[in-house]
Amino acid sequence: METAFSLLYVSKDFPEIYAAKRGRRRKAGARKEIEDFLRLTFGILSTIESHAVGTNGYAQLVSVVRPEDTVITLNYDTLLDSELVKAGWNPHYGYDLLGTPDKVKWQMIRPAWQPNLDRVRLLKLHGSLNWYIRGSYDHLNKIFDAKPTKVLISKRPRTNELRGHIRQIVPPVYGKFFNNPHWRQLWRHAYEAMVQADLIVVVGCSLADTDFHLTGMLSHAVMEKKNRHKKFARSILVDSVKVRRKWEALLKGCVASKTVFHRFEDFSKRLSQRRGDETGDG
Repeated sequence: METAFSLLYVSKDFPEIYAAKRGRRRKAGARKEIEDFLRLTFGILSTIESHAVGTNGYAQLVSVVRPEDTVITLNYDTLLDSELVKAGWNPHYGYDLLGTPDKVKWQMIRPAWQPNLDRVRLLKLHGSLNWYIRGSYDHLNKIFDAKPTKVLISKRPRTNELRGHIRQIVPPVYGKFFNNPHWRQLWRHAYEAMVQADLIVVVGCSLADTDFHLTGMLSHAVMEKKNRHKKFARSILVDSVKVRRKWEALLKGCVASKTVFHRFEDFSKRLSQRRGDETGDG
């Protein structure tokens, strides 16, 4: 995705180089293909969530979330968000967004808040399908320069767009410039959570070499933990061997013990067993 989108994003500024030799000449600064790419991505993610079963792996994950846990994700979809909301999570606090609570628009009956989820944060470092800013696809820089003006909470993700708004999702480009304090707060709190954490669980994060913000933040957090002599008591890595090795290299010297799973399904089954042990159901 990064390679395809980055080429589209760069080509919009140089139509003389990238445009077809025949047909109408393009103007610099906009390409309809960029909007098409993003709309297709949103449609795919919304469709996946619309067909998700009630007992999915995210539900298992939410069932064992502890007070004051922090979940850091680069995903755009709202599968995990929806499971947290159903369990009684407060998205205004949980998303850690700047601004007042009235930006959160409920399009479903609000579940009763659960005190054990009051301090749980879901930090979406690349934005979310249900975050909206005022703007258009012709000026994608607004995504980096603004904070969400509307956050929609619904049982199913919105498939059509919101008039006069675009979804605040960081496009998969190599070069990202987070100009708004909204983004800086999310990334700062993610870093602080890493430094303070005793346990780190990594599920399906490939540590892409081109995501310089992520690798830089993680590397600095690990260095800070080493300087404080505060290792992770345990790491749980859920992914293929190749990806796990990248994480093991990043966390080298900063983890006391390690557990690995090859697939998310295996990990979620273990969570289900643990939940059964704690409740006496298994």
